[in-house]
Parts: sequence; C-alpha cells; structure tokens
Amino acid sequence: MPSSSRSHITVCDLHVDGYAIDGEYATSMLGIYTVPDSNGPRAGCGTDSTFFSRIDVFKLCMTLKGKGERTCADSVWIKRP
Repeated sequence: MPSSSRSHITVCDLHVDGYAIDGEYATSMLGIYTVPDSNGPRAGCGTDSTFFSRIDVFKLCMTLKGKGERTCADSVWIKRP
C-alpha cells in the first residue's frame, strides 16, 4: 500500500502458502516498477520509494512457487486531482 505522500510503497505477504507476492506500481513520471516481498513464498515485506515522482496507481500480484504463473488484482488508482 502506498503512503499518504504517495512516495513510499510497502508490500507484505502475511501467509506461508507457496505464493510469492509483489506490487506493481506506476508513477507520475510514467515509470512502471515492481516491488517484491523480501522472502518470496514465505511471509515477509518489501518496500520501495520514489524521489521526484508520486505513485499514481498500483496492483497486487502473486506467483505460485514452481509454476511461474503470475496473476494480478485490478489496479487501484490513487492519483489526486
């Protein structure tokens, strides 16, 4: 989830279930980035930051260990007018 300043994002996997979690996000400077949790299919969190841009949209994705098939939830837009 992005911070209220839209410059930091944290992605956490709360379950040890064989799924690796990552967040994909886009910034106001049109960059697209991925931030994985730190432990793959085990529980853990990952963080990332922007310096000059703001996070406008993000989506949560997961990959089943050993299958390589990545699926993502719908994008969530957080851009403020």
